[in-house]
Amino acid sequence: MSNYPISTLVGLKEFAEVIGWDKARLSTKYSRQRKGKKVRPVLPEPIQVLACGPIWTLEQAEEYKKIICEAVKTQQ
Repeated sequence: MSNYPISTLVGLKEFAEVIGWDKARLSTKYSRQRKGKKVRPVLPEPIQVLACGPIWTLEQAEEYKKIICEAVKTQQ
């Protein structure tokens, strides 16, 4: 047994819920970024990509939410 803490993992659906978007919007942004197109703010790199899609940690999703909230504030 490992002494390392295990992070909560999230897929597209859960990541989208954390940041307040629908899954389709996040999926489109992720696809555009993977194809090399500019997206702002840049999504964090998934820790793994499985057949079901990208996997991030919950902490990555929460940090991204802070980033997009700050981006919205600076645009106002």
